[in-house]
Amino acid sequence: MWYTKVTDAQGLETFYRYNYFNRIESRTTPYQPHLGSEHWRWDEHGNLLAHIDGEGRTFAFEYDAKGRLIRFSDPMSRTMAFEYDEKGHQVKTIDPMGRTREMQYDSQNRVAADTDFAGRTTQFKYNDQSLPIKVIDPANNEYGYQWNEQGQLVASTDCSGQKTTYTYDHRGQLIEQTDALKQKIYFQRDRMGLPTVVRYPDGTTEQFEYDGEGNLTRYVNPTGEETRYAYDGKGLPVERIDAAGFRLAYQYDTLRRLSRLTNQNGEQWTFDYDGVGRLKQEVGFDGRTRKYQYDEGGMLLTYSEGDQATLYERDSTGLLKRKLIERKGHGIVETRYAHDMLGRLTSVQNSHSAVRLHYDALDNLIAEEQTADLPDGYHYRSVYRHTYDVLGNRQTTTLPNGQEVAWLRYGSGHVHAMSLDRQPLFDFERDALHRETARHYGVQQQTRQYDVMGRLTRQQRLLGDDAKQQRLYHYTQISELYGIDDSLKGETRYQYDPIGRLKAASTPLGEESFAFDPAGNLIDPELLQNTEQHRDSQPINTHWDGAREEVKFDYRQLPKVMGNLLERYAGTHYQYDERGNRRRQTEPSGHTTEYVYDADDRLIEVKRYRRAPAAGDTTPPEMHAKYGYDGFGRRLWKLVKDGKAKPKLTVFSWDANLLTSEEVFEGEFHFWDTFAYPQEPELEPEDPSKKFSLPIAQRVHTLTARALKRTHWLYEPESFVPAAQLAETYDQRSQRMTGTGSVAYSADSVTNEPQLYYIHTDHLGTPQELTDRDGNLQWIGQYRAWGELAKANDSEGNAPIVEMPLRFQGQYCDAETGLHYNRYRYYDPQVGRFTSQDPISLAGGTNLYQYAPNPVQWIDPFGLKKSSSSRKPEKI
Repeated sequence: MWYTKVTDAQGLETFYRYNYFNRIESRTTPYQPHLGSEHWRWDEHGNLLAHIDGEGRTFAFEYDAKGRLIRFSDPMSRTMAFEYDEKGHQVKTIDPMGRTREMQYDSQNRVAADTDFAGRTTQFKYNDQSLPIKVIDPANNEYGYQWNEQGQLVASTDCSGQKTTYTYDHRGQLIEQTDALKQKIYFQRDRMGLPTVVRYPDGTTEQFEYDGEGNLTRYVNPTGEETRYAYDGKGLPVERIDAAGFRLAYQYDTLRRLSRLTNQNGEQWTFDYDGVGRLKQEVGFDGRTRKYQYDEGGMLLTYSEGDQATLYERDSTGLLKRKLIERKGHGIVETRYAHDMLGRLTSVQNSHSAVRLHYDALDNLIAEEQTADLPDGYHYRSVYRHTYDVLGNRQTTTLPNGQEVAWLRYGSGHVHAMSLDRQPLFDFERDALHRETARHYGVQQQTRQYDVMGRLTRQQRLLGDDAKQQRLYHYTQISELYGIDDSLKGETRYQYDPIGRLKAASTPLGEESFAFDPAGNLIDPELLQNTEQHRDSQPINTHWDGAREEVKFDYRQLPKVMGNLLERYAGTHYQYDERGNRRRQTEPSGHTTEYVYDADDRLIEVKRYRRAPAAGDTTPPEMHAKYGYDGFGRRLWKLVKDGKAKPKLTVFSWDANLLTSEEVFEGEFHFWDTFAYPQEPELEPEDPSKKFSLPIAQRVHTLTARALKRTHWLYEPESFVPAAQLAETYDQRSQRMTGTGSVAYSADSVTNEPQLYYIHTDHLGTPQELTDRDGNLQWIGQYRAWGELAKANDSEGNAPIVEMPLRFQGQYCDAETGLHYNRYRYYDPQVGRFTSQDPISLAGGTNLYQYAPNPVQWIDPFGLKKSSSSRKPEKI
């Protein structure tokens, strides 16, 4: 045996021990044992037998006489087994639950068929070069591929017969791509094969420049605006200067790890690491310090920030079992997790909820049970059931009210139709790129048109053959949406700064203008009045009505929002707690709203007063709301007492991350912090004779309060865009329990005929209108630029008979606060930003409060990370 000592640039000594065959046996840091260790064991043939981490977690390997891996075991003794044929091909894999995956090979030793753990088979055909020319999926769909003599893909045909082609130059570099609609993208490349010019189907071009190492140094968009990049001698990025001249800078330590990030406002975020390169501490732009500790196996053990501490407990394979969050004055949030033998999450529980997940042999989620423990000791349970086709696409979902939503698909899973209780709901027509071009629903239809860049240019709603409404969309050369012409609501125009931030919006409601600091924070318009914005400034290009105009605007003269903490906007003042959560809001009128958070930074209580309460003041708030969440962070209920009205309890149900229903109750609920727990109502099983039978889709509750209404939302396939709303109202008082299925619970409530409304959304997926089955407009919404509903009426200009609380994708508007619940956070449309910092920190962007550069072409359905809604042809 022999050792090697490695001393890194920061002086850490690590010892590596090897056996006589130069195979590593251990890695240790004897002078800093908390950094952990690793050990390896080998057999006499050089096969790895075990890997053991610093916590003693052992991963074991077994081999046959030919040195082939035949068994792998994790620290919980869960085993994967492997079998081979006489040629040494792996032909069978057996997972810990005994399921098998089988592989078949042709005479040339190529995979001919792959049968997965659920028995689904995919077949492969090859040419003489052993390149695949045909793939047949388990649904018998065929995909074709063509290759040139150099082995480059020249054409691919999907299972619907739509072809995409590729052209190469004499050096074998891709220079042209043509889609199924014959729309082409052209590429010019340098000698290294890097693209220098990309020309799109509309004739616009993007340009790229590189240094000698192939690092991108300059990007020029179709209107000539530049973004520049700089690197150090080791090829690490050190600077990015955007089209507005704002600088984002990076610094590194001696081991080339990011140590400092400087944002556009000149503020710094610093990073510190332990001896093995794990993040140990970071200090944010606002000065908050975050600390991390790991176990000796390298898994995160604790996370702390100020008075908040988070503890993670894991099983021997590293799967999370328990998360405990404690914060002084904000209580404890404990969440427990359970997994099956395959590592699939099966249960999540916290103090007020329980979620159980059930899967089929394909690992598809087939049932989700949700239990909410409500105020005053009530319970509400709901179950969703799902089925899937052979490709794993969702076929049906049975809602807790017993209604079934079904999807009819073609090809690899493109939706052709949706139905509700086996009655047609939507029929879709699609083009060669499988984009929706027409939607038929009842007596109505909607058509969509796109330009060569894939951008939506027209929506038209027809009643029979009669055109009732249309929206036209207009774009700049860089795909910024600058205009919407709505035949019902009028014209809207947008203006942007050089980096795509919304500067102005002109709508039928009026004019709005905005200014931002370099870091993307909205600036209080009252502060701008005292700022010299127009003197001695350089011309900055903006975009308006598709044209380019020069305006004088010097961003250096604008005030900065330090720490990204917006403290004032349009006369309203905001205060924050030590975690960066908005805790108080004071309006010019004196109205004051106070916000309370749990230890996990989730909003759990809101109080609104006519005047800010003094210390010791016991005056009750004019509005009081409380909120509860499950272990996934999904909001399950809210309880609101507004004025002298009776408290209203709203219970929410979810299909994974989609908010699918709400049920509203009115009664004498209390706002105590303690919960009682009477017996939960039982769920009706599919087969009562089986002990572990899955429950049917149902809803069961113990509430005695009066049920006012229940609303369901149906969404476009695989999206957060709502497509239909089902509204149910109640005539009589409901009794103690209600349910669905063959075993009914006692209930004397009478539900009016459910009302179906079709939701008409814009390019962004925001609800704009609701129509009934006969095509009558029942709800027309008009919004301010950042998503605040300014006006809602029916076709006669009267107050609508139906409510629509959905806003931007993934958002639900709380009437009591004006905030939009956005899955993981709350969004304030009055200031276009979130009320708390991003739970995923810098992974969501450098400004932890920012919603998006503009709300016209960006969405954030989870409240975590923005994404562009524009659709450009795919780049290669």
